[in-house]
Amino acid sequence: MEDPSALFEALRRVTFEWRTGEDVTLESIADESAGHRQVLIAAGTTKDAARLHRHLEGQGSAVRGVASPDPDDGRALP
Repeated sequence: MEDPSALFEALRRVTFEWRTGEDVTLESIADESAGHRQVLIAAGTTKDAARLHRHLEGQGSAVRGVASPDPDDGRALP
């Protein structure tokens, strides 16, 4: 295949968005994510991940696979 870029674009399943600014909060990210079938959100700390998890559960969202970003932490979040 000489130029795979068209195939790569056609098969793209994931997009990345970096959010910054004072108006960007864990809650605003959670609220926006509720409008999608699937999302992956990386939180910077276990405390942030727990807050995000509680907010999403409070909205009735199905939350799976939330764990500490620190591999030495070893704690899974509820």
